[in-house]
Amino acid sequence: MNDRADRSGRLPARLPPELAEALARIDERQRQMQDQFSDVLEQLKRGNERFVQIALSDQELRAGLAGLRQDFSRAMLTADGAKSEIGRVQAELATFKTQLRVIAFIFGPVVGVIIVLISELLKRAIWP
Repeated sequence: MNDRADRSGRLPARLPPELAEALARIDERQRQMQDQFSDVLEQLKRGNERFVQIALSDQELRAGLAGLRQDFSRAMLTADGAKSEIGRVQAELATFKTQLRVIAFIFGPVVGVIIVLISELLKRAIWP
C-alpha cells in the first residue's frame, strides 16, 4: 500500500523511477501544450484585432467612397448648371452682337452724313 496511491488521490512520497520519468514527461508536455495554446491564443487575438482594423478601414473606405460619389454628383449638377449659364450668356452675347451690327448698318450712313455736314459747316465757319 506504500507504493500505491491512497484513497485521497495523493501519490506516495517515493515513486518508481519509470513512473516518475513518465510523470515528468507528462508535466513537460503539458507545459509545452500550454505554451502552444498561449501562442495560438495570442495569434488569434492579433488576427481578431487585424480583422477589426480591416473592417473599420473598409467602413471608412466605403464612407469615403459614398462621400466622393455625392461630391461627384454635386459637381456634375454644378457643371450642368454652369454649362446652361454659359449657353445663356453666349446667346445673349450673340444677340448683342447682332444688335450692334444692325445699329452700325442702319446708323452708319446717318453718322457719315452727319460727319460730312459738320465738316462742311466747319469749313464754311472757318473759311467764309
